[in-house]
Amino acid sequence: MRTKVTLILVLLNVALFAFIFFFERDWRAERVALQVRKRVLGPESASIDSLTLTGNKGSIKLERIVERSGDLWMLTEPMRWPANTFAVSRIITQLQLLEHETSFSVSDAEENGQKLSDYGLETPALTILWSAPAATPGAPALGGTLEIGSDTAVGNRLYIRTGDRIHVVSRALADSLVLTLQEIRSDAVFSIPVFEVRSLNLQTSASAPRLRLRREQARWMFEAPIVARASKPATELAINDLNALRVHRFFDAGAPLPPDRTGLGPGAIRITLEGNNRRETLLLGNPVTPPSSAAAAAPAGAENIVERYARLEDREGILFSTLVPGKLADTLREAQTALRDKNILDLDTSAIVSVTIASPQSEITLQHLEDAAPDAGWQVLSREGDMAPRTVTADGARVARLVQELSLLKVEKPEQFVNDAPSRADIETYGFNLPERTVTLACKPSSAQPATSIKLELGHGVGDKRALYARVAGQPFIYEITPEILNTLSTNPLDYRERTLQILPPDTPVARLALRTADGATTLYEHTLASGETWEKALASEPGPRRDALAALLAQIPRIQAKTITHDSFPDRVNVNGRERPWAWKIELTPASPAGNAPAPGIVTLFIAERSGGTTWLLGSPNQDLNLVFEAPQPLIDALWALLYADRDPGPQKPAGPDAKPDAQNTGEPGPSQPAAPADAPAAEPAAPATPPAPAKSPEPAAPAKPAPAPAPAS
Repeated sequence: MRTKVTLILVLLNVALFAFIFFFERDWRAERVALQVRKRVLGPESASIDSLTLTGNKGSIKLERIVERSGDLWMLTEPMRWPANTFAVSRIITQLQLLEHETSFSVSDAEENGQKLSDYGLETPALTILWSAPAATPGAPALGGTLEIGSDTAVGNRLYIRTGDRIHVVSRALADSLVLTLQEIRSDAVFSIPVFEVRSLNLQTSASAPRLRLRREQARWMFEAPIVARASKPATELAINDLNALRVHRFFDAGAPLPPDRTGLGPGAIRITLEGNNRRETLLLGNPVTPPSSAAAAAPAGAENIVERYARLEDREGILFSTLVPGKLADTLREAQTALRDKNILDLDTSAIVSVTIASPQSEITLQHLEDAAPDAGWQVLSREGDMAPRTVTADGARVARLVQELSLLKVEKPEQFVNDAPSRADIETYGFNLPERTVTLACKPSSAQPATSIKLELGHGVGDKRALYARVAGQPFIYEITPEILNTLSTNPLDYRERTLQILPPDTPVARLALRTADGATTLYEHTLASGETWEKALASEPGPRRDALAALLAQIPRIQAKTITHDSFPDRVNVNGRERPWAWKIELTPASPAGNAPAPGIVTLFIAERSGGTTWLLGSPNQDLNLVFEAPQPLIDALWALLYADRDPGPQKPAGPDAKPDAQNTGEPGPSQPAAPADAPAAEPAAPATPPAPAKSPEPAAPAKPAPAPAPAS
């Protein structure tokens, strides 16, 4: 009997010990942790998704909405409106990181004779109700209540209550939580950022056509009322300006304004931005009268800003105003032209393989050789009458400039979008029945699209030859453009011919140089290199200026970069200042014989005309590989001047004094020391250079059958 009682007592002790070990210890640990823990709210506050702030002035409720573009906080009471993300984030951060100085339970306070009213918690100044999603599906939602009481007597602290505990926290909490509705409410009108916007819809009035622009990968396109390219910079700048609109002030919903005053009826400006599975529509109405002080106090010279009534389409009962800049208003009003792509051609310049330029009189084609670099490998095809086409190498840089100017061809002003739906009569009026130029661009195929051809027509308006109009075949639009493009679109094949003239074969030295009059009667300079001799040694005995000029001539002659090509064949006479004249001088070049049994290259002859002006001097060659006339570059002009004219240069004129007597040098009239120039001789007998005086060997044109005065020095 005594053993049974002992066993029962042992079992009861074991049960009591187990209870204390497994349950009482957890209670004590939780109570101690609650007292030691500094954070007021637990880990469940990390995912707060709703807040309700209730104070003396009413309640404000905030809810988090999860979207594809991110979380959005929405103000649901007292009105439905997007919340200020920064203000809400600041409130939540303060709650999540809130720490107390000390805490105690309500029961402990009551045991010490304190009541909730002593801490300002019987009627709290602000009550915050928060909630968070459940940790597991099906479980109740998490949340809690935080009440803000009065300040402590000392220490600039604040009493707050959560559940059955009272905390002493920093006074800064109250400063961050006591926010007005205006501070919590977002002032942004649109919330879709420009990179998310997929389309822009605009209608400026009930009778105006509806405009729709749509993003297509990296570009924008008009879909209505016309199908055309839109300007990406202008469109995205307009969307940025729309996103920059802010709510200026809200109007009392309890005293609604009539639609005829707000202008938010059918005639309102309707702007819609469409993003990823969401859209926002803004209605802009009449200017606010009288405007607010901020809108009316704009400084003189500032941008014209108008305060307008506004409303979002999905929030019927909320009326507000926004300040609309004048530039944005103009863009919206003229969107069909202001947002248009001002470039006439949509070109990938690297894909162009041929350019055909035609006028009513002639036509040329610029072809790009396969596998050549974009700015090289071009050739000019031209035809004269019934002759077979002629092909010459084109100047790659000149063609590249032509293609670039075509790609940059655009209208400068919105009014130069002349007509988007022309009639047959309009097409004739703008001169497209007989275009001034027709440019056809052929583009090679790519992985994205097959080979294409673009045809551009330029025409002069009937009765106004100063205006030039353009249109692209297959498109109805007519543009007004600058007439200067006609200078670029020349149909003269010489304007595109390669200007780098290879006078001698590459890497071939000059063995002999001769400078004579054109008829060969007078030799001004001639030298043939001896075996082992160099031109530096050969020119060492020449006077300084003459030596430098001959050295410059030898350096430039093998490869000349002509200014322009004036004739594609060599004539016996050349036009100098409007008069046909014979060639005055010639240069003979004998290349060095190549090693081995290779045939020796022939003599190359360059004929030189009389000088036409300070920067113009014509040269030509009858050699089969050249057979042309060209304008010499300035370095070659300087060298030829030193050899042919410098000895007769009188130098700078002396300033005329009161006792100065007129003579040939200061009047420009021919005299004994300044003979008349051949270019001024009678046209019936063209003048030729006379024999130069010794020993300077200054050249002059060879004497004709009837003697003529020697040429005058050029200025």
